[in-house]
Amino acid sequence: MNIEEIRDHVVSPSNCYLFDTNVWLYIYGPMADTEKKKQQQYSKLLRDIVDHKAGLFITSMVLSEYINRVLRIGFEQWKRSTSNPFADYKRDFRQTKEYEDSLADVKAQVNDILSNVPDKMPDDFNSINVKSVMNSMSKFADFNDAYLVNYCDKRGICFVSDDKDIGSISSSIVLVKA
Repeated sequence: MNIEEIRDHVVSPSNCYLFDTNVWLYIYGPMADTEKKKQQQYSKLLRDIVDHKAGLFITSMVLSEYINRVLRIGFEQWKRSTSNPFADYKRDFRQTKEYEDSLADVKAQVNDILSNVPDKMPDDFNSINVKSVMNSMSKFADFNDAYLVNYCDKRGICFVSDDKDIGSISSSIVLVKA
Protein backbone atom coordinates (compact mmCIF):
# COMPACT_ATOMS: atom_id res chain seq x y z
CA MET A 1 0.00 0.00 0.00
CA ASN A 2 1.23 3.46 -0.88
CA ILE A 3 0.53 5.58 2.21
CA GLU A 4 0.59 9.36 1.75
CA GLU A 5 0.29 11.91 4.49
CA ILE A 6 -2.49 14.36 3.72
CA ARG A 7 -0.08 17.32 3.95
CA ASP A 8 2.07 15.79 1.17
CA HIS A 9 -0.76 14.64 -1.10
CA VAL A 10 -1.38 16.64 -4.27
CA VAL A 11 -4.92 16.48 -5.63
CA SER A 12 -5.12 15.94 -9.37
CA PRO A 13 -8.25 16.17 -11.52
CA SER A 14 -7.36 12.71 -12.83
CA ASN A 15 -7.56 11.14 -9.35
CA CYS A 16 -10.65 9.59 -7.85
CA TYR A 17 -11.29 9.38 -4.11
CA LEU A 18 -13.39 7.39 -1.68
CA PHE A 19 -13.62 8.76 1.88
CA ASP A 20 -13.89 6.24 4.69
CA THR A 21 -16.66 6.64 7.25
CA ASN A 22 -14.25 7.97 9.87
CA VAL A 23 -13.25 10.85 7.59
CA TRP A 24 -16.87 11.89 7.06
CA LEU A 25 -17.31 11.72 10.85
CA TYR A 26 -14.41 14.13 11.32
CA ILE A 27 -15.86 16.53 8.77
CA TYR A 28 -19.59 16.40 9.61
CA GLY A 29 -20.27 14.10 12.53
CA PRO A 30 -20.60 14.56 16.26
CA MET A 31 -16.87 13.90 16.70
CA ALA A 32 -15.98 16.74 14.34
CA ASP A 33 -15.17 19.06 17.22
CA THR A 34 -13.01 16.53 19.07
CA GLU A 35 -9.95 16.78 16.85
CA LYS A 36 -9.93 20.17 15.14
CA LYS A 37 -6.64 19.59 13.30
CA LYS A 38 -7.90 16.42 11.60
CA GLN A 39 -11.23 18.07 10.85
CA GLN A 40 -9.41 20.96 9.20
CA GLN A 41 -7.07 18.68 7.22
CA TYR A 42 -9.86 16.45 5.89
CA SER A 43 -12.12 19.43 5.18
CA LYS A 44 -9.32 21.09 3.20
CA LEU A 45 -8.73 17.88 1.24
CA LEU A 46 -12.45 17.72 0.45
CA ARG A 47 -12.41 21.34 -0.78
CA ASP A 48 -9.31 20.65 -2.89
CA ILE A 49 -10.95 17.61 -4.48
CA VAL A 50 -14.11 19.58 -5.26
CA ASP A 51 -12.12 22.61 -6.52
CA HIS A 52 -9.94 20.44 -8.79
CA LYS A 53 -13.02 18.55 -10.05
CA ALA A 54 -11.39 15.24 -9.14
CA GLY A 55 -13.63 12.21 -8.80
CA LEU A 56 -15.28 11.77 -5.40
CA PHE A 57 -17.36 8.71 -4.64
CA ILE A 58 -19.42 7.28 -1.83
CA THR A 59 -20.90 3.82 -1.41
CA SER A 60 -23.98 2.63 0.43
CA MET A 61 -21.70 0.79 2.87
CA VAL A 62 -19.92 4.00 3.89
CA LEU A 63 -23.20 5.89 4.18
CA SER A 64 -24.76 3.09 6.23
CA GLU A 65 -21.76 2.98 8.58
CA TYR A 66 -21.93 6.77 8.97
CA ILE A 67 -25.63 6.84 9.81
CA ASN A 68 -25.39 3.94 12.23
CA ARG A 69 -22.34 5.40 13.99
CA VAL A 70 -23.91 8.85 14.44
CA LEU A 71 -27.08 7.31 15.86
CA ARG A 72 -25.04 5.08 18.20
CA ILE A 73 -23.09 8.11 19.43
CA GLY A 74 -26.43 9.77 20.19
CA PHE A 75 -27.49 6.62 22.05
CA GLU A 76 -24.32 6.58 24.15
CA GLN A 77 -24.78 10.26 25.03
CA TRP A 78 -28.42 9.62 25.97
CA LYS A 79 -27.48 6.65 28.18
CA ARG A 80 -24.96 8.80 30.06
CA SER A 81 -27.36 11.73 30.44
CA THR A 82 -30.12 9.47 31.78
CA SER A 83 -27.77 7.37 33.95
CA ASN A 84 -29.19 4.30 32.26
CA PRO A 85 -26.16 2.19 31.28
CA PHE A 86 -28.24 -0.90 30.54
CA ALA A 87 -30.69 0.79 28.16
CA ASP A 88 -31.47 -0.96 24.88
CA TYR A 89 -30.98 0.95 21.65
CA LYS A 90 -34.14 -0.25 19.88
CA ARG A 91 -36.46 -0.75 22.85
CA ASP A 92 -35.53 2.35 24.86
CA PHE A 93 -33.68 4.94 22.82
CA ARG A 94 -35.64 4.88 19.56
CA GLN A 95 -38.77 5.91 21.45
CA THR A 96 -37.22 9.18 22.69
CA LYS A 97 -37.07 12.80 21.59
CA GLU A 98 -33.26 12.50 21.70
CA TYR A 99 -33.42 9.76 19.05
CA GLU A 100 -35.63 11.96 16.88
CA ASP A 101 -33.09 14.79 17.30
CA SER A 102 -30.17 12.46 16.44
CA LEU A 103 -32.05 11.19 13.39
CA ALA A 104 -32.80 14.74 12.20
CA ASP A 105 -29.12 15.65 12.68
CA VAL A 106 -27.85 12.64 10.73
CA LYS A 107 -30.29 13.30 7.89
CA ALA A 108 -28.99 16.88 7.60
CA GLN A 109 -25.39 15.64 7.72
CA VAL A 110 -26.06 13.07 4.99
CA ASN A 111 -27.59 15.79 2.82
CA ASP A 112 -24.41 17.85 3.32
CA ILE A 113 -22.22 14.88 2.45
CA LEU A 114 -24.21 14.06 -0.67
CA SER A 115 -24.11 17.70 -1.79
CA ASN A 116 -20.30 17.31 -2.05
CA VAL A 117 -20.28 13.85 -3.59
CA PRO A 118 -21.41 13.90 -7.21
CA ASP A 119 -21.07 10.16 -7.73
CA LYS A 120 -22.76 7.46 -5.73
CA MET A 121 -20.99 4.24 -6.65
CA PRO A 122 -22.62 0.82 -6.58
CA ASP A 123 -20.91 -1.47 -4.10
CA ASP A 124 -20.66 -4.19 -6.77
CA PHE A 125 -20.76 -7.00 -4.24
CA ASN A 126 -21.36 -9.40 -7.12
CA SER A 127 -17.98 -8.54 -8.67
CA ILE A 128 -15.85 -8.38 -5.51
CA ASN A 129 -13.70 -11.38 -4.72
CA VAL A 130 -15.12 -12.13 -1.27
CA LYS A 131 -12.49 -14.81 -0.65
CA SER A 132 -9.78 -12.20 -1.19
CA VAL A 133 -11.57 -9.79 1.14
CA MET A 134 -11.86 -12.50 3.80
CA ASN A 135 -8.16 -13.31 3.41
CA SER A 136 -7.34 -9.62 3.96
CA MET A 137 -9.10 -9.62 7.31
CA SER A 138 -6.88 -9.86 10.35
CA LYS A 139 -6.80 -8.91 13.98
CA PHE A 140 -6.35 -5.36 12.67
CA ALA A 141 -8.71 -5.12 9.69
CA ASP A 142 -12.41 -6.00 9.76
CA PHE A 143 -14.56 -7.03 6.81
CA ASN A 144 -15.62 -3.49 5.89
CA ASP A 145 -12.01 -2.25 5.92
CA ALA A 146 -10.87 -5.11 3.69
CA TYR A 147 -13.91 -4.72 1.43
CA LEU A 148 -13.34 -0.99 0.84
CA VAL A 149 -9.63 -1.48 0.16
CA ASN A 150 -10.48 -4.21 -2.36
CA TYR A 151 -13.13 -1.92 -3.87
CA CYS A 152 -10.64 0.95 -4.30
CA ASP A 153 -7.91 -1.38 -5.58
CA LYS A 154 -10.20 -2.78 -8.25
CA ARG A 155 -11.11 0.72 -9.49
CA GLY A 156 -7.83 2.59 -8.99
CA ILE A 157 -9.42 4.91 -6.44
CA CYS A 158 -7.44 6.69 -3.71
CA PHE A 159 -8.79 5.73 -0.29
CA VAL A 160 -8.93 8.47 2.33
CA SER A 161 -9.07 6.98 5.81
CA ASP A 162 -8.04 7.76 9.35
CA ASP A 163 -8.20 4.08 10.29
CA LYS A 164 -4.75 2.92 11.34
CA ASP A 165 -5.76 -0.69 10.59
CA ILE A 166 -6.11 -0.03 6.86
CA GLY A 167 -2.34 0.05 6.40
CA SER A 168 -2.15 -3.61 7.46
CA ILE A 169 -3.99 -4.71 4.32
CA SER A 170 -1.89 -5.69 1.32
CA SER A 171 -2.91 -3.55 -1.65
CA SER A 172 -1.58 -1.31 -4.38
CA ILE A 173 -3.94 1.59 -3.60
CA VAL A 174 -2.95 5.06 -2.49
CA LEU A 175 -4.06 5.59 1.11
CA VAL A 176 -4.31 9.25 2.08
CA LYS A 177 -4.36 9.92 5.83
CA ALA A 178 -3.83 12.72 8.33
